[in-house]
Amino acid sequence: MHQLAPIRAKRLKDVLTLFLCISATVASLKTKRGSLLPPFGDTAIPKLPAQVKINSTKLNSPASEVAANRSKLVWFLGSSIDQYAVKDACEHAGAAIIGDEFTHFYCKFDSLTLVYTFHPGASPGPYYAGTGFGPIYTTTEEKMKFRLKEMERTFGKFPDATIVESSIWDVANWWQNSGEPKIWPTPHKLIDTWCHSTIPAFLDMVQKANPNGRIAFRTPSPAFDNDWRGWARVIDESTDEMAKCLRKSAGKGHLLPGGKYPLIDYHLVVESTGKALRGELRDWYRDDIHPGPELGMAEVSAALKWVKGL
Repeated sequence: MHQLAPIRAKRLKDVLTLFLCISATVASLKTKRGSLLPPFGDTAIPKLPAQVKINSTKLNSPASEVAANRSKLVWFLGSSIDQYAVKDACEHAGAAIIGDEFTHFYCKFDSLTLVYTFHPGASPGPYYAGTGFGPIYTTTEEKMKFRLKEMERTFGKFPDATIVESSIWDVANWWQNSGEPKIWPTPHKLIDTWCHSTIPAFLDMVQKANPNGRIAFRTPSPAFDNDWRGWARVIDESTDEMAKCLRKSAGKGHLLPGGKYPLIDYHLVVESTGKALRGELRDWYRDDIHPGPELGMAEVSAALKWVKGL
């Protein structure tokens, strides 16, 4: 993998022109490639590079302290895929990351405030117990409402735009609640229900909690089958089928059922960015699940393109 570094540095310069238009600071992006990681939060994850200041203060500053903040508040409500992507965007913009790196943090740059929040999935519990946070008893709805109140205290307002994601932990949830079988085929029927019922209802719930904010949903990024857990052995086909179903459901207008929620196609963004970077797509991943910095930055850029167009 290390012999690819000079090639990556050259290719990254080209792909920035196409995808990474977040800010002038981000345009000076320096490529960094870490070692491959095991896939999920219950494994060791290295600390951020030293130049990124981590402030462990929770997001509970009085609104008066941030009254002068006129940034557009953008909330990424999802999984560790969003965590890495937002973290990469903050890091390469030279913006300090404030909060808990794994569950809830924010940074500010280019008249934007990006916030990431973990949630265990849109599918009803019991939630998957292997996320790295142990058994989860607080519902996704409860977590979401708590974080919204926290952001109101911190920033003096609710998010202007929210990019919602739910896929990987839904698949893990289904596998766990099916008895964790050793052989588990792609759950076609569960994916169909997820696509046509679970996600529309979940988006309505997010919108109801923040009625004045704009809500979009992102497709899952491509993933690669692995032996980490039973459900991960079919994750390639599962995420591909999820993305295709959402894409078909949204139609030519790129709006999910009801015409209210734009669909941001991370799956397509990762694939097209990978082609521009050249080589095997897997070479640009941190591991079998998480896209690397180049792909993550392209994902954030696609989300911010929607935000800036609001």
